[in-house]
Amino acid sequence: MDKVHGLEGNKHEVGKVDLKDTEGYLIKKGLLVKKANSVHQYVLIAERGSI
Repeated sequence: MDKVHGLEGNKHEVGKVDLKDTEGYLIKKGLLVKKANSVHQYVLIAERGSI
């Protein structure tokens, strides 16, 4: 995807934090984290537990 974006004259900035770091942060904040993925993307789904 980055190559296609580049052919259009655009530059996609890449973050310095990866999903594992983000997942750890969300868990430390008390959120329940689920993961989903497809051929094209990885997704973290974070939710608060019931009160």
